[in-house]
Amino acid sequence: MPSFQTCLRISATLLFSFTVIAAMAFSDGAKSLQIYFVDVEGGQATLFVTPTGQSLLIDTGWPDNNGRDADRIVAAAKDAGVRKIDYVLITHYHTDHVGGAPQLAARIPIGTFIDHGENRQTDDPVTVQGWQAYQQLLATGKYKHIVPKPSDTLPLEGVRATVVTADAATITNPLPGGGQQNDACKDLPKYPQDQTENRRSLGIVIDLGKLRIVDLGDLTHDQEVELMCPMNKLGHADIFIVSHHGWEQSDSPALVWGLAPRVAIMDNGAKKGGSPSVWDIIEKSPGLENLWQLHFSDEGGAAHNVPAEFIANLDGPEAGNYLKVLAWPDGSFNVFNSRTHLTNEYVSKNLPGSEYLAATVAHDYHSSGSGEPTIPALAPGVMILTPTEGVNFSSYLETLLANVKKNWYAVIPQEAHKGKKGIVIVRLKIHADGQTEPPKIERSAEEALDAAAVKGITESAPFEPLPKDFRGPFIELRFAFFYNVPANVGQN
Repeated sequence: MPSFQTCLRISATLLFSFTVIAAMAFSDGAKSLQIYFVDVEGGQATLFVTPTGQSLLIDTGWPDNNGRDADRIVAAAKDAGVRKIDYVLITHYHTDHVGGAPQLAARIPIGTFIDHGENRQTDDPVTVQGWQAYQQLLATGKYKHIVPKPSDTLPLEGVRATVVTADAATITNPLPGGGQQNDACKDLPKYPQDQTENRRSLGIVIDLGKLRIVDLGDLTHDQEVELMCPMNKLGHADIFIVSHHGWEQSDSPALVWGLAPRVAIMDNGAKKGGSPSVWDIIEKSPGLENLWQLHFSDEGGAAHNVPAEFIANLDGPEAGNYLKVLAWPDGSFNVFNSRTHLTNEYVSKNLPGSEYLAATVAHDYHSSGSGEPTIPALAPGVMILTPTEGVNFSSYLETLLANVKKNWYAVIPQEAHKGKKGIVIVRLKIHADGQTEPPKIERSAEEALDAAAVKGITESAPFEPLPKDFRGPFIELRFAFFYNVPANVGQN
């Protein structure tokens, strides 16, 4: 499986807003909530690590497969710096959600299991088998066990995690921010009552400051209506974890359009989930900025899959690529695709101001066979021009970019506030000890824009020393700062 630290290409889209002065789209000094969408090939395994360091895993993927899913979850935990999973929440007892629990427990310590109670689908042998294996795990006495009810708050530090559905019951009173009439409930068909464990899914809403995340497991249409009609009890979501892998038994317009998420993330498999009808509902959701998918959906075909950059796993052999979210209390967050190493940043809608400047920070240290770096057409970002000798610079560059971003935001000139366009290209050499040589402007816009770009770099220096396993005396970077210019404009 791929290492969570293997990065041949990384990019990030930065959005920032302005009023009279710049309002930065990141939380200076605030720790983030980390969310890993682990690829378990059509099941679910979503790892949350709160700003205080506590961890919550929602579902454990499939059994068997030589422990494939458990290994991928443990790899995500390691990447997040987690040595013990504090809470494992089982949404329901279908094998793609509970099946991996015994294998996972054999690989990493677990504190507490959370579930909705008894298995209600006793006529399905596979479900019964998964339930029984889980019960045997609980019977060891090694783990605490919580069976919450709707409106209960999970004992998770650093966020507020509220149970909104469990064992076919839903909250009766709206959450803060909910309670409005849901226009998407009009003309809904009468959905039949689901007879499987899906209807029993334990669903939660996670609040981190001004940010809201909704995960309802495999909740079906009939229960969605209980939550969302005629009154929307959940309010709006910043991130919606698409229910039931995007299958047509879930994700009604009442739910999706009522939540009106900024971003939806679908944990589908190649041959499971991603139904065209659901895809259409999500894509038509008011205010949606992006839909992300763990897999290209065979069912969806060319017409019902998002562009490749928003898909973690394309056609081909199992790669185990994942999606990762970092989120902050001000409502800002980003989504990282481990296949493309592209990160999209979503500025907080709670920041003052409504006019946005956009830039993409990309770094590409892809070497050709001759050892020379492969330089793509001009695009906003920073490229590492020096052959990297196989050394992983991802962590180093992420820290560097965060500092440059912070200092650049602080000096964006008034001309840019007012819509002035321009592209500034700057080269910079960083020595092994982190000291730099004076930046050199390769492409100029105008004096104020040039100065802000250069100052964003110089105010960030000196940088950290280069990674110890890199033996070269320096690296050379090529920064591209785009002011009010779409990325594709720089291709000419």
